[in-house]
Amino acid sequence: MPPSYGGKKPIIAYKTGLGDIGNRASHSHTGSIAGRGEIYSGAFSHAGRLTVNSVEELLDTAKALDVSPISNASSVAILSSQAGPGIAAADIC
Repeated sequence: MPPSYGGKKPIIAYKTGLGDIGNRASHSHTGSIAGRGEIYSGAFSHAGRLTVNSVEELLDTAKALDVSPISNASSVAILSSQAGPGIAAADIC
């Protein structure tokens, strides 16, 4: 799986059926092709996908990507509404 479509924007992955009830519902609908969320998360991460956990997060992420210019830089930008999480993220980059 390439990390982006046509080299333009990252692909956002949203796996439903992560809760117990949703998981059972997905198995009744799709049968054997439904699986554990951890497997999907690992595969998405390995393939360079942006993974979201809700429809709201999916829409917010898509909007943010839509209005963001694509950079050719190899650097990282950290956005945070609080200093602590931003500094913690900077520590691991």
